[in-house]
Amino acid sequence: MTLLAIGMAAHAATTEPAASAPLADPAASAVDPAQSAAPGPAPSGPKLNVGGLYDYLPGDTSSIMKPIRNDGDETGFVVVEIKRIAFDADDHLHESPQPGDGALEDRLIVSPNRLIVPPQGTRSTRILYVGKREVEQYFRVRYLPVQPSRKAGFDVSPEVERRAARAGIKVLIGYGEIVFVRPSHEHYDTRFDDTPDALRIVNRGNTTVVLDNYRVSARNQAGDEPSRHFILPGRTLTVKKQDVRSVAFDLEEGRHTRHQRFDF
Repeated sequence: MTLLAIGMAAHAATTEPAASAPLADPAASAVDPAQSAAPGPAPSGPKLNVGGLYDYLPGDTSSIMKPIRNDGDETGFVVVEIKRIAFDADDHLHESPQPGDGALEDRLIVSPNRLIVPPQGTRSTRILYVGKREVEQYFRVRYLPVQPSRKAGFDVSPEVERRAARAGIKVLIGYGEIVFVRPSHEHYDTRFDDTPDALRIVNRGNTTVVLDNYRVSARNQAGDEPSRHFILPGRTLTVKKQDVRSVAFDLEEGRHTRHQRFDF
């Protein structure tokens, strides 16, 4: 079983975007400590909304659209950062930059990779993968608001840069998502190995399956809060039956979903 952490970055507007750290709650907010020290109006600035935090590029689809909304009261200047994700034998997640040699093969592309999103407005990017898709691949895409500047890749005037600098330090919050690039020929084969001591959910296919609304009910207790689990190709999720009454979830295999329930 592999759990994927989504990154959120908070950084001062006068610095370069910092790499985001994995957080349990990607929807949590952060504010400038100086702002929170005294009562007053909420701090102004862009407030990004990237929608779903997991996106899937189906095997029969070359690209998908991703809307980025700004729910704040100031224009957002947004830089897109992409890193490839790999998992080691212990399912630890490792990120690495894509090659910077300018090649357009075997890489994820987000276009445009610079966005200017007006207050209460939306701009869209196109996510596409260029290259062979023989095995499933994973990427983390971060949307980072930055100070408007030519150095950051925005065609702004010196006056715009000066106004942004005079505005002082702000905390800008960037959000990340995980993009699953499914193989060209998706194959789903989810097996359930029900033994006296455990239920093992085995993914023998070539692409990730999702267990949504996953609930485990212990004996003589109410069920857990629903959660979401991802089972990568070749991986197994094991549910030990000790003190467990039942487990239920919605099994998502690509575009198809079916409900599963096991009573012990």
